[in-house]
Amino acid sequence: SEIRMLMDSVYSFSGITSKHTVDLIEKIQSTRSMFERKRYKNLTVIKNDFKTENRETFYNIEMLDEAISRKLKVKFIYLEYGFDKKLKPRRENKYIINPYGLVCANEHYYLVCNYDCYDNISHYRIDRIRNIEITDEKVKPSPKGFNPADYAKSSIYMFAGEAETVTIKCADHILNDVLDKFGRDIRIIKNNDETFCATFKAVPNGLKFWALQYLSYVE
Repeated sequence: SEIRMLMDSVYSFSGITSKHTVDLIEKIQSTRSMFERKRYKNLTVIKNDFKTENRETFYNIEMLDEAISRKLKVKFIYLEYGFDKKLKPRRENKYIINPYGLVCANEHYYLVCNYDCYDNISHYRIDRIRNIEITDEKVKPSPKGFNPADYAKSSIYMFAGEAETVTIKCADHILNDVLDKFGRDIRIIKNNDETFCATFKAVPNGLKFWALQYLSYVE
């Protein structure tokens, strides 16, 4: 049951690619005998639309862990979805940030940090980070008493019944959130007023609960 739980966790975790999912599940199964492995034949791994496309996630975690331990700044390209449902750089120039901690929440890994140009705390999805580099510059000290886990609990947010076809109208700037939550296999129509419509299957009560986070941005 513990092995099955580990495999299910890897399968459902969206912060790693489909190929890494298959590789990890095979490694977990390799700890069992051939006889024991047959007990897990009912778990089928398929390509999931909600899995990240970025293959650098594990490398990013290693680099960020090293940077945090050495108290050094990092710089990287940050990705976001375009209306073609592909991940693209948010901007040309690299972000330079002060890394303070890594947290796992909401089925994603996050870097909790300070963007170098500001004083506030922010967070970035680690599976959206590409071309990461550790600099020689020391990090800016974090606020007194700051705890990445406490920040994650208050800043980063998660939902079951009969699915129905639904359409939601959203502000353009929450496109990333919509694709993250409902996957890329949804129909999107761009409107002319800085909004878009997305059509997909969802449980109505769960969808309403999700939409409460965005209030004036979702209809």
